[in-house]
Amino acid sequence: MNGCSTRLRFGVSYCPYAKSGDVDISLWERDFRTMKKLNLNTMRCFIAWDRIEHQEGETDFSKTDYIFELAEKYDIEVILNIGGVFATYGGIYPPRWLIYDYHCQEIVEDPRLPKQSFGPVKKLCLDDEVYRQKAEKFTTTAIKRYSGQSMLC
Repeated sequence: MNGCSTRLRFGVSYCPYAKSGDVDISLWERDFRTMKKLNLNTMRCFIAWDRIEHQEGETDFSKTDYIFELAEKYDIEVILNIGGVFATYGGIYPPRWLIYDYHCQEIVEDPRLPKQSFGPVKKLCLDDEVYRQKAEKFTTTAIKRYSGQSMLC
């Protein structure tokens, strides 16, 4: 534990850039003020791979960095969840380039039914070696980036 206290944690999941839309970043500080007013001392946030690495090898962690800035300002500890809800190895929303550039295999729920991939959710097969390698690389990068954060639990 870096600076993580031993206090009883009382918190919330905070996902301002989850699923199909983002909450305007100008509202995030208001949300942290509200958490503080409610006496929340911990929040869980996600590192959304599809939002951070739009292009392979080009990462933008600025939104997650800002969450840590706000957490420090409002004395709210962070539990970091890498990859969303772990429906698949690297997260529920892998970057599109894995599908388009590498043709990673999507999960086939029932091989007797025609493939009907719809919406933003793309679950990739854990047996796809390219997907596993790329997910491991991203996960390692994210862990190294945030492992020293003072507000991380």
